[in-house]
Amino acid sequence: MPELRRNLATGEWVVLATERAKRPEAFSRREGPGPRDLPARAEGCPFCPGNESMTPPTLAQTGEGSAWRVRVVANAYGAVD
Repeated sequence: MPELRRNLATGEWVVLATERAKRPEAFSRREGPGPRDLPARAEGCPFCPGNESMTPPTLAQTGEGSAWRVRVVANAYGAVD
């Protein structure tokens, strides 16, 4: 469960979610296709160009229209509600 703590040095409130550190295997290299072997667009992937309707509205992006390279969307599963 995330918790709020006050940074004694700056006085700012920060969110700590220590349980998220318990999942390092999520970032390990697995067998399977490498980044260059992946298709340009996967039908069910909400993060692929052309599937923008599957994500929250775009907050910012680089590139125009569906020719974007980076998109920023709100996190559907934020640490704090």
